[in-house]
Amino acid sequence: MSKRFLTGVLGEVAVEELIHKQFVNWTVGAAKFYNKADLTKLNLNIGIKTVEMGKLPVIHKKPKRPEIINLKVNDHFFYICGLATRETLLKYQDDDGILSPALRKKGNKTAFYGFSELIKFNNFAGLVKAYYTDLFISKIAI
Repeated sequence: MSKRFLTGVLGEVAVEELIHKQFVNWTVGAAKFYNKADLTKLNLNIGIKTVEMGKLPVIHKKPKRPEIINLKVNDHFFYICGLATRETLLKYQDDDGILSPALRKKGNKTAFYGFSELIKFNNFAGLVKAYYTDLFISKIAI
């Protein structure tokens, strides 16, 4: 559990470094109190999923928000792959990518594999543009 927590927090710090904005919540507590978007402090409803190289990110089967997808090479090097829209998260998911039998049995999480569909960004302005493009497209699709 601590390894998973460290991977997640370091992935958030990597995004902070890229966009030059601070948002990481350093407090610890029950998961039910922390089930919100990672970039809430920046007024963006965006989560961050970081996974070790060679694994697929675990996402909700019914995503509530876009997610920034990161790959952890080691504790000092991360690839920030891009932003996955909710539509992309829905389209590119596969339960076979869930390694934990207990997590697979719960049935509410799946693995994301649509790396080629991620929206690239290299600064805060690019992230905001991708986010608002996703919001606009989502409203049209309804």
